Amino acid sequence: MKKLFVILTPILLIGSLAISVLASNGNKIGSEVPSKETIENAPNTITTGIIDSSINISAAEDSIEEILKNPNFKNHGYLAKQITQSVALNKMDTIAAVKNIQGESELKFAKKVTSVLVNFTDTETPQLPSEIVLKDYPVWIVTLHGINVKTRFGTILADKNVIIDANSGEEIESFSYPSVE
Repeated sequence: MKKLFVILTPILLIGSLAISVLASNGNKIGSEVPSKETIENAPNTITTGIIDSSINISAAEDSIEEILKNPNFKNHGYLAKQITQSVALNKMDTIAAVKNIQGESELKFAKKVTSVLVNFTDTETPQLPSEIVLKDYPVWIVTLHGINVKTRFGTILADKNVIIDANSGEEIESFSYPSVE
C-alpha cells in the first residue's frame, strides 16, 4: 500500500498543478476554448503568444494611425489608406510569414510588433521589378517597433516595416526609419 501511495502522490500533485495553471490563466475546466483554426481564421485579430510568447505582438486591433504616428512613414513617400476589399491572408498568417522572412530574433527584440491591413502606395518607387505597382496595393504592414538597426554611422533605435502582399504572403519590400517612441 505504501508503494501505491508513493506512486499516486506525484500524479495527484501534477494533476493539481495542471488545474492551478488552468485556473490562473482564467480557463475553467470543461469550458470551451476556441480552436486553433478559429483563431487563425479570425481576420485582423491576434492573441499575444500564439506565435511565440516572447514576441510582444499587439493584442489590440492595429490601425493605420499606428503606422502614421511616426512622421517618417509619410516623409519617405509612403501612403496608407483604409482597405475595403477582402484579402487571402489573415493577421496570424502574416506574422508567421514575417517571422520566417525576417527571422525569429528580429521579432523577439522588437519592443512591440503591429500589423495593419491597408492599401499601400510608394510614391517614390511605385514600380517594382516584379511588375507590381505599389499604388493602392493591398498589403499587411508589419512594424517591428524599437529595434536596433545598424547604419554606416552606428546603431539607431528604429521602426522596421515589412510590407507583405495581403494575398500571396510574399515580402514586397521593407524599410526602416528612426523610432519616435
